[in-house]
Amino acid sequence: MDRTHHKAHVICVGNQKGGVGKTTTCVQLAAAFAERGSRCLIIDLDMTAGATKLLRAPTQGWTDSFDLLTGAESAIDVVIDNTDPEIEIPLGRVY
Repeated sequence: MDRTHHKAHVICVGNQKGGVGKTTTCVQLAAAFAERGSRCLIIDLDMTAGATKLLRAPTQGWTDSFDLLTGAESAIDVVIDNTDPEIEIPLGRVY
């Protein structure tokens, strides 16, 4: 079995103060990496679901990071991606 190994990088954006650009920085970094061909995963742990809303994904009716953190769901079950027919995640730069 031929397996391609990919090097993963983790970038964490955080601050205890609101309104300092955490969501904007995170989404724009992911968009820039995606434009260069990288696969990106944004984990939105903000109670206001800022990144989720910015990416136009629904905030209701999905399993979410709370379900993941409490062990109610597995990591793969809380991922929303381009294969979900209910949403259309924008590709490339997000403004």
